[in-house]
Amino acid sequence: MLQYSFIIPVYKCEKYLKACVQSILGQDINNEFEVILVDDGSPDNSGELADKLASEYSNVRTFHKKNGGAASARNRGISEAEGKYLLFIDGDDTVTSGLMESVEHYLEKDAEDLVIYGMSFDYYRKGFIERTEKICCSHSGRYGVEDVFRSYPAFFYDNALSSACNKVFLAETIKKNYILFNEEMTLYEDYDFVLRYLMHTDYVRCIAEPYYHYRHDVEDIHLDYRVRDFDKLKQNMKYLLQTSLEAGRGKGQVAVPFLEVTADLYMQLLIQHLMNHTYSAKEMGERLKAYYGEPDFRRLLENPVNLRKEYRKLLTWTDAGRFRTIQIHFMKKRTVSKIKKRIKKVLKS
Repeated sequence: MLQYSFIIPVYKCEKYLKACVQSILGQDINNEFEVILVDDGSPDNSGELADKLASEYSNVRTFHKKNGGAASARNRGISEAEGKYLLFIDGDDTVTSGLMESVEHYLEKDAEDLVIYGMSFDYYRKGFIERTEKICCSHSGRYGVEDVFRSYPAFFYDNALSSACNKVFLAETIKKNYILFNEEMTLYEDYDFVLRYLMHTDYVRCIAEPYYHYRHDVEDIHLDYRVRDFDKLKQNMKYLLQTSLEAGRGKGQVAVPFLEVTADLYMQLLIQHLMNHTYSAKEMGERLKAYYGEPDFRRLLENPVNLRKEYRKLLTWTDAGRFRTIQIHFMKKRTVSKIKKRIKKVLKS
């Protein structure tokens, strides 16, 4: 049996795919492994490049499917994978040398259900790294999942739990419990998957080093499009809320720690949505009422969670019907954002 399956969804990544695959093939791995490339109906030459890589390397396999999003591509990869452990990597990202040497060291030492390693978020502008932010698993070590859940919000932010890409999953746990990526979600489907996986684990190993390099082009407006669709935004958060409540019940924990994280993500997306539109006070009021009016969301936001001061202010204004105040607040934030962009442009010219 193969030990590792690296699953890569392939979509519009022809410029970066070869580097991604080579960063895996260049790892010092003692056991047999495979690289699974799932072409998600990419309109560029990514699919052809994936076929070429499969013809060059015997442990690279390529599958083609109609476009359905990263979640469906990963699910196809899961169904085709033969490895004992699964790792997910995006086609425009890379992993640095030393990753698998470190992973294998800990897997040989203990039977880990989940291994998490650090991430480096590399922000590119016009082909050059503008800045880098690292999440380095500040609490390195081995933890029982009950300990993880007791201090869940801190653990979530320290270990980039919102991503499936900086982790090693046990394939048996995924397949036995029918854990798949939710193909209806366009935001936080990774976190939804990770949280459902955590419900079936006993031990988690955290490695500090940022082995995973996430590439983000600062001029890419893909996220803006996703947060602009209000109905999809609401539906995404309903799925995540449901998973958070299940996590609390599944391990015999109170749901509050999970709801605290969900509330934070929920409010971040709402603010991004409001910032991406120029709403009148009336329109903003309608959007906020639609968000807060649903019983599940109201219950989420009324839980004794540590919402940020910014979010508390927004909730208070909404309850008081002060939508004109909210509109002015976000207009000011947009103005500040525009000024910052202009200053950066002047400094670079």
